[in-house]
Formats: sequence, C-alpha cells, structure tokens
Amino acid sequence: MAIFIVWALLSLSSLFAFCTSQATPSNDSYDMFWGTSSYYAHGLDEATQAAWLDGLQRDGARIIRIWINGISPGTYKGTNVTVTIPDLEETVGVFNDTVLDAIDSLLVEGHRRGIKFIISIHDGNAFGQNSCDAYCTEFGGVGPASGTPITLGNSFYTNPAAVAAFDNRIAHIMNYRSPNFGQPWAQLTEAIAAFDIENEPMIQAITQLDIVGPTWFCDRAKQFKKYIGTAPIAVSTGGTGGSGNIYQNWNWRPWLFTCPEIDWIALHGYDGDWTEWVPNATALAAQNNKKLFVEEWGVVASARANNLAWNFEKFVELGLSWVYWELVPGPIKSCYCGSDRSNAVFEVQLDGPDYAGFQSIANRTLTAKSAYDFSAYLAL
Repeated sequence: MAIFIVWALLSLSSLFAFCTSQATPSNDSYDMFWGTSSYYAHGLDEATQAAWLDGLQRDGARIIRIWINGISPGTYKGTNVTVTIPDLEETVGVFNDTVLDAIDSLLVEGHRRGIKFIISIHDGNAFGQNSCDAYCTEFGGVGPASGTPITLGNSFYTNPAAVAAFDNRIAHIMNYRSPNFGQPWAQLTEAIAAFDIENEPMIQAITQLDIVGPTWFCDRAKQFKKYIGTAPIAVSTGGTGGSGNIYQNWNWRPWLFTCPEIDWIALHGYDGDWTEWVPNATALAAQNNKKLFVEEWGVVASARANNLAWNFEKFVELGLSWVYWELVPGPIKSCYCGSDRSNAVFEVQLDGPDYAGFQSIANRTLTAKSAYDFSAYLAL
C-alpha cells in the first residue's frame, strides 16, 4: 500500500506540473488534417486499393503514411495480398527499386484523390522485434525465429559503417526518379508531404537514445535536407523511441526540437496514455517553431466510439492533426500481438461494423482547427 501511495503522489504531482506549467497552443487559425498509416497499401490489388482510397477521399483524409518495405503473399490485417515485392535492400547497399515503383504508383492514385504521403524510409522495428532485415543481419539484432534475445541492435545507430549505409539509403530514395511524375522523390511536392527519418527510430536502442540520438537524428535530417533543399517536403522524426506514455518522453526529447533540419515532431501513442504528456511537447514546439502532430495512435474495439471521441477532443484542445493506426480495407480479426480477439485490435475496417465512430471524428476534423500550419506541405 505504501508503494502505491508514493506512486500515486508522484503521478499526481507530475500531472499537476503538466497542467499548470505548460500552455495550450493559442493559435487555432489553421486547418486540422487526418490520415491513416498502412505498411502494405502498395501491395493491394488494384480494385481493393482503389476502393480503400475512394473511402479515404470520401471522408476527407489528407495523409497516408507508408513504409518502404517488401511485401510477401499472405493475409494482411484481414486482406489477402498476392504480390511479391522485394525489400529495397535485401543486401545492404544493393538496391532493387521494385518497392519504390509500387509505392510511386500508389502516390499517383493518392494524388488523384487529393491525398499526400508521409514516407517512412525504414522500420526501426526491423531489428528482430517484428522482422530482421538486411540491416539487422549486417549490423546486429536477430530475427524472431531464432528465439535469441536482441543484444546487438544498438550497433546500427553507433557503427560508422551502418551510419554510412543508411545515408546511402537516404540518398538512393531521395534521388529515385518517379516514373509517373518525372521528378526525384526529394522534389516530389505534388505527392509527398514528409519523410520520416525512420519509423520509430531507436525503439530497440532506447539505452542509446540520449547518448547518440542528438547527433544521429540531426545528421540524418541534414542528409534529407541536402536533397530536399527548400522544397516544401518535411523531415519528420517518425515517433522517436516508439509509442509514448506518461512515464517517458521518448517522442519529444528536447534535443529533437533544437535541430534546425527537423520540421515535424511525430507523436505515437495508444489508448490515450500519451495525452497527459502532450502539453510538454507543445511548449517545446512553440519555443522552437516546430510542427507537432499525432502520427500514430489507436484504441481497441471495446467501447471504441467513446474512446475515439475522447481522444479526438484532446486533439482539438491541443490543436493536433492526427494519423490513425490503421484504417484497413479488410475485416481485421487479429492485433499486433497475435491475439484472435476482435475486440483487442487497434485497426478499424473502412465501412466496417464499427466504422461510424471513426467516421464521425474524421468528419469533425474537417472543420476543426490546428495550432500548426501544415498548408504548404499539404498543397497539391
């Protein structure tokens, strides 16, 4: 009981500090936007992809966040995918542009519907947590099949050879010339709103976050800007350290806000925990002229409509645009942890049985106001 009381007092004092010392953004003159993530939309068949995009357009989505990752045939969140798309690098430094071509075709279809993209150029979970890709094999981390604990994943962020290889990946992606638009992606302002430095960078290297993070993040952002220049395409943090909650501030480390080349600070959080620490992040954003948004969030199916609405009210209060994890075309019945309980999932099926609650907040977003001006990045 004594431990519980101490914990409760600490929690209350922290919450009091959040509520009293941090100001809510006062500028609410900008349009709020909403969107969805998808790590497999570039592998959908033409009819399924078109129907999904049409639904997003109908309900006013402005952003899709996509990963540069390969696709294997199988069932993805309730949707059957039949294509094989190799990873960009199945061997580090050897590039196969098939995945970029597939994503570029998706960019065209999104552009036709007034939707732009955030592109995550690599997945920080690919060091054995969700998969083990070429970087995992080359620089540390082991695949989940081996059953061996991850012990070497940090080397990706500290090994000079790994840093050079990742910069080479950035350069290749930035210089990739769109066969549909005729421009390199670094200048493809018609379709691309932002690049994530990585999806959830350092999620498997949290102990290194404050040691190498300030240099690693800002140096990688500089690499992007070398190719983007002054084009209105943002460099986004991608959810530093993974999903946030009231016990840590991985997503909004102060040194992220002081890097001139970082434009957007991306927040990741689930089931509302993160909303208690957002005021701290908004204060840092205001001090450093950064744009803050919720890049990944979700609520489980149980009491979903109420929880969606509750989170949305927090977004309105704080002036935050949002991108959901994730709006899917198929009847999803399993969650990220392998559960087969339909009420345990964060995904929402477009026009599915419980879509009404999601559609309600999507529609309300269209008239809501943001504390941050994203208009230059969202312009088609």
